[in-house]
Amino acid sequence: PLAKVLLENPDTLLLDEPTNYLDLEARNWLEGFLTDFRGSVLVVSHDRYFLDVTVDSVAELYSGSLTLYTGNYSEYETTVKKKLAEIEHSYSRQQEEIARLQSFIRRFRYQASRARQVQSRIKLLERMERIELPLVVKDVHFSFPEAPRSAKLVLELDGICKAYGNNDVFREVSLQLSAGQRLALVGINGAGKSTLMRLMAGVEKADSGLMRYGKNVSAGYFSQELTDKLDYKESVLETVESWSAVEDIPNLRRLLAAFLFRGDDIYKSVNILSGGEKSRLAILRLLLQPANLLFLDEPTNHLDMASKDILLSALEKYSGALIFVSHDRYFIDSLANRVLELNRGRAHYYYGDYRYYLWKKEGEQKDKIPERPGKRAAESDGKKGEAYTRRLKGKQIKSTVRKLTREEEDIMAGLEELQQEAARLEETMSNKEAYRDGRKMRELKQRLQENQRLQQGSLKRWEIIDSELKELKLLAGL
Repeated sequence: PLAKVLLENPDTLLLDEPTNYLDLEARNWLEGFLTDFRGSVLVVSHDRYFLDVTVDSVAELYSGSLTLYTGNYSEYETTVKKKLAEIEHSYSRQQEEIARLQSFIRRFRYQASRARQVQSRIKLLERMERIELPLVVKDVHFSFPEAPRSAKLVLELDGICKAYGNNDVFREVSLQLSAGQRLALVGINGAGKSTLMRLMAGVEKADSGLMRYGKNVSAGYFSQELTDKLDYKESVLETVESWSAVEDIPNLRRLLAAFLFRGDDIYKSVNILSGGEKSRLAILRLLLQPANLLFLDEPTNHLDMASKDILLSALEKYSGALIFVSHDRYFIDSLANRVLELNRGRAHYYYGDYRYYLWKKEGEQKDKIPERPGKRAAESDGKKGEAYTRRLKGKQIKSTVRKLTREEEDIMAGLEELQQEAARLEETMSNKEAYRDGRKMRELKQRLQENQRLQQGSLKRWEIIDSELKELKLLAGL
């Protein structure tokens, strides 16, 4: 429907969440189209980057009133923050004045000599136009429940393959994820991101290859499909209460409000909720469970800006490992410190954040990517092209070098431990008693094979990181 509307070449476009379900490549194209579009555009969107590129004014609908602001979304946010600070200052001063007047009234209301002054202040209070603070849900702070500490290696994939009939979704996907790492899965729609997510979460099985979790890993998984697993007999409040720790229950109403369940909405039966409401409830329920590995498939769908900020803030403080799929560039840019791109059935791993990924893609495809339409569009999407290089040179490259150096050191330390363990296993296997115990010998051989496989995986990772480091150090002049 969106493509059909755009091809009709109208004078005015009314677009309601046009970027929903578009991959990043399609969003980039749409940004360019709208930037060059000479007609009028009225758009509803929760995509910050998209709004920053495509709009020059923002209309805020709040409490039944519409207020118009000049500028893009970032400029709107700056103006609103300043306006809110001014309102809070005026509110504080008015509350002090009200307290002063009320104190005078209480003190002198029964003294006849002060009756006129008391009445004057009572009338002043009655005529006073009270300043009301706007409802701000961004002040809701949420932290994940404490989860058991896991092993450093949280998840490992080795040669994972998946096909549906004759259609290969992806082949030979391998990766190792450590505690604290946040991996974004990217690629065009249909590349297999959600399929890979389901495989890693254990919802679906791979055709071949090995997948394993590290020791003490407790995983949580969210996708839009999980709304069917909610208890439709419960209310919204009962659903979150049943998954909450006792100490979190007093804060649940504020948390529900942050996820757009306000007033009597919390007493609604799950059975009558819309698809978007069920999705928000499912992700909120997941966030209340202790887990040290999270899989999130499009978690920001159906969330407004404030709810996204609360989720983002919680995930930034989250100490576990995170793997997520999102088409929200602000969300990806804020969270990811690793990127896995699925492209034509192959996985390409990038040891850096989303800006680093875009910069690397720019280098890989410099002669393949046509110039995007529109000056503003060309400067969007994380400042692609030369802007990436400028940002990554200096602080960005040095920061990435530090991260990769730490990871390289961790890999070498892990390799040393594996080599020591292999030496102990070989020594035990050379013992005559081990030869006599066939079962024990088989166990030792299996452990040694697993150890050697882990060593090979670590060496592959070290080679990739070492190559990345050499390239980055050359660019930064280190």
